[in-house]
Amino acid sequence: MAPEDWSVPGGDEAPGVTVRRLPADAARDPELVEQISALANEVYAVAEAGFWQPGAARTTPEEIAAAIRAVQLIVAMAGTVVGVIRTQVDGPDASFGMLAVDPAHRDRGVGRRLVRAAEDGARRAGAEQMHLEVLTPTARESGGKAELGRWYERLGYRYAGDLALHERYPDLVPELAVPCHLRLYRRPLAPSGA
Repeated sequence: MAPEDWSVPGGDEAPGVTVRRLPADAARDPELVEQISALANEVYAVAEAGFWQPGAARTTPEEIAAAIRAVQLIVAMAGTVVGVIRTQVDGPDASFGMLAVDPAHRDRGVGRRLVRAAEDGARRAGAEQMHLEVLTPTARESGGKAELGRWYERLGYRYAGDLALHERYPDLVPELAVPCHLRLYRRPLAPSGA
C-alpha cells in the first residue's frame, strides 16, 4: 500500500498535525531518522525513569532506519516530528509499540490519531486484532504506566495478562535497573468498511 493511502485526516483532533506512514525511502533522510530516535528516547527517558541502567537508550537511529525501511513507522508532523508509533502486522494479528508524543503536543489528540492510524493500517492489511505491550516494574506500581493503561482502555483496549520480559525480549533484561514484565492489552479490529 502506498504511504499516501495511510494518511489519516485530523478532524477536530490535533489541528495542524499530519499523520502518515513513512515510505521505505525515508530511511535515507538522516535528519528525519535522528528526529524520530531523539523524540522516542526523550519521551521514554521520562516515562520509564528508573527502569533502565544509566545510559540505556530506548532506540537507536539504526533501529529507526530499519523500521522505516520495513514501512513500520507512522509519524505525526507539525513542521517537525511531534509523534511516532511503530506497527507490525502478522496475518490476523497486529501490534503497535514505541508510541511517543512530544510533550508540547500532548492532550491534543496526537497519540489517539497515531493509534487510530496504526489500527486503520492493520485493518487494511487484513488484521483482526491489535495488541500492545507495556513495560512495567514487577515490584512496584508505576503511576505513569497505570495511567497509560487506563488511557489504552479508554481507546478500547483490554488488559489480557502479563508476559515474562525475559521470554519475549531476553536481550533487554541486562539493560534494566529493576525487574520488569510486560502488561498485554488487546483490541479486536472491526473489518475495514464496517
